[in-house]
Amino acid sequence: MLKSVIAFCLSRRAVVLFGLLAFAGAGFFAFERLNIEANPNPTPVSLEITAQAPGLSAEEMERYYTIPIQHQHSNPRKACTGPAPRLASPSPTVCPI
Repeated sequence: MLKSVIAFCLSRRAVVLFGLLAFAGAGFFAFERLNIEANPNPTPVSLEITAQAPGLSAEEMERYYTIPIQHQHSNPRKACTGPAPRLASPSPTVCPI
């Protein structure tokens, strides 16, 4: 089998060289379009949310807003938590975008 491949390559050098150049050209084209960041940023994405709710203490803000948002961002595939959205609801509905 290997003898037949070598015989084909030696008998049709122009076809083999054309295939080699086409393959190299496609590889160079793909390499030029490849998006590689030279210095990747190893820090995780951080999100800062500022919220105010008149009449709630810091502990209540953490219980009703901060913790549900943190849980949702740690597992974005999870279903929505909390009741249906209402105006000024103390328990927000946190859904993935």
